[in-house]
Formats: sequence, structure tokens, C-alpha cells
Amino acid sequence: MNTFLIFLLKSTLSLSLLYLAFRLLMREETFFKLSRMVLLFMVLIAVTIPFIHSPQMFQQIKTVQLKPIFQSQSVFEDPKPTTASPGAILPSALVPEPFQTFTISYKTLIFYVYFSGVIVSFLILIYSIISVLLLFRKARKIKQDGICLQIVSGDIPAFSIGHSILISQYDYETNSEAIIAHESSHIRLGHFYDLVLMETIKIIFWFNPLVYRMVRDLKEIHEFQADDYTLSSGIDATQYQLLIIQKCVGHQKFALANSFNHSHIKKRIAMINKRKSSKAKIWKMVAFLPLLALLLMAFGKTGKRISSSQGMYYSASTDSLANLDGSKF
Repeated sequence: MNTFLIFLLKSTLSLSLLYLAFRLLMREETFFKLSRMVLLFMVLIAVTIPFIHSPQMFQQIKTVQLKPIFQSQSVFEDPKPTTASPGAILPSALVPEPFQTFTISYKTLIFYVYFSGVIVSFLILIYSIISVLLLFRKARKIKQDGICLQIVSGDIPAFSIGHSILISQYDYETNSEAIIAHESSHIRLGHFYDLVLMETIKIIFWFNPLVYRMVRDLKEIHEFQADDYTLSSGIDATQYQLLIIQKCVGHQKFALANSFNHSHIKKRIAMINKRKSSKAKIWKMVAFLPLLALLLMAFGKTGKRISSSQGMYYSASTDSLANLDGSKF
């Protein structure tokens, strides 16, 4: 239990610090592909840092020499006289049992609270998946360019999940070209797998509010990528922006879905019209390296024992002693 709680603490701090650095350095840039890769890398490295062996640069190795001490003193047994007869049995006094109270440690309490949150988060995800499956059951299916179109009669926002696109009958008849091009880009770029990873992270780190902001930022990057991909396919930019304004009003969202109207209107239109960031700004990536090094030294696993043929040594970064000739103490 202690090991798991320490892992959660280290991973949470690593993820939070890396994400704050991302918001400071990368969030306003138009390197959508790079920003997506950085966010996903931050998640993976934050989870693995507690398991990576790192050198302890700020700890010195101390030499400890153990010498056994032998004392040549004899031990004598001092017999005590007894007055009781061999067959006598002394009655034992009845000792009342102390009053026992039910107690629970704070670590156990934290453990139960944490897993309660995990269960609730998992149930919310299951509810979202079931809601999508129920919509698919009511949909009329059409195959188009290797993608399954799920057409429903109700007023529902278009979104993609897996290799399927759900679109309303009205949108299919009036705006199918732009919407299908947008949602197809989500499928071709593999955004669904990003969301699977992030929903898993949300379940594990449900108590960290920055994780929810990170998921929202990743979904926005997905939309920026899809908008850029759609416009490069030949869709008229003015009509496309008008369509975004028309569709970005109060629709239901699903956890594992990339919805056409997901991001804020103002930000999506601003990114469409924003001048592309200069490649010279990629230097900002270098700023992550010192932070990664500090996190690795602070939260990584400590170094292994350092051995020598001279005798026995103890590394300040370990918690055990070993004799080099094979014997252990």
C-alpha cells in the first residue's frame, strides 16, 4: 500500500509540473502535431519516472567497515530456589481483557477513498460508452471510404469514435462534405487512441484537477488538427467557419468521442486564422530537458549498490549492506 501511494504522489507531482510547463511554453503555438506528441509523452513519462533508476548526484557514497567483536566471557546459570512442590499448581489470576476499540489508519482511509474515486470514474466512463452504443443501435449504417457512417434521425452533434462517424440525417443531407471530412481526419490521425489513454489516466488520477484540463487541451489540439486537415482538403474556409459557429452550441459530449463542436468557437476560429508559428520557436522544447532531469533525480528510483574488491561498502542511495565475498549481514 505504501509503495502504491508513493507512486501516486510522485506521478502526480511529475505530471502536474510537466503540464504547467506545457501551458507556459507550448499551448499558444500552432505546432499541433508536436504539441499533441508532447502531451502524450508527458503522460507516459510521468507514470514511468517512479520506476526509472536514476543517479543520485547529490548524495555521497559512505564507506562503512564492519568488524566482528568476539568476547571470551563464560555464561553461568544461576539457579533460583523454589519452595513449591513439584505437583503443585498455582492458580492463575484472572486478568480482565482490555476494552478494544475499532481503529483505522489514515493510510487505509486514503486507500479506500482513492479506490472509491476510481470506481466512480470508471462507472462514468462506462455510462458514456453505453450512451454511444445505444445511439449506434438506432442508426442507419453506410460504408464510405472504409469508414462506417452512423446516421440518426435526431438532432445530435456529429462525432467520431473508433472507425465510425455518427451524424444526424439533417447534417448528412446539408453539410456532409465538411463534417465528414473533419471527422474522417480524427480517424486517420488516430485521435481515438489518445482519448483511450487519457481516459485511463483520468481514472487513475481522478483527484488531480490538472488532468481534466490536460484532457480538454488535448481535445482542443485534436480539433485544431482536424480543422487544419479539413481546410487543406479544399473546403472553403469562410463557409467552414460559419458551420463551426452554427454547430458549436449546447450539444452533449462523450468521453471517447471527437465531436465536431467540441472546442470553444472563438479559439477554433482564432487558430484557423492565426499565422503559423515560426519553426525557430521549437527551441522551447529544450526547456523541458532540465525539468525532466530534475524530476528523474527527485522521483526516480535510487541507484544500485556500488561494489569494490576492497571490502564492504554502503551506498547512501540504498537501504541494504552486502559483503563482497558473498556473505550477508
